[in-house]
Amino acid sequence: MIVNDDGQELAIGEIGELCVKGPQVMKGYWQRQEATDEILDAEGWLKTGDIGLIQEDGYLRIVDRKKDMILVSG
Repeated sequence: MIVNDDGQELAIGEIGELCVKGPQVMKGYWQRQEATDEILDAEGWLKTGDIGLIQEDGYLRIVDRKKDMILVSG
């Protein structure tokens, strides 16, 4: 699903943060509850940090990142 900054689900075509949920998604950071609480909501939706929208045809388009990534050792 796509959500706004308040965590509310957005309609098709609106740009927001991509959230994913499923058995293959992590359940949290090991021994880091504060970090887990920042990225997982109470229903288990993981905030990916990707900004995107769901198009009318059902496809997802990623258009940006919410935060910059810093690569180290790579």
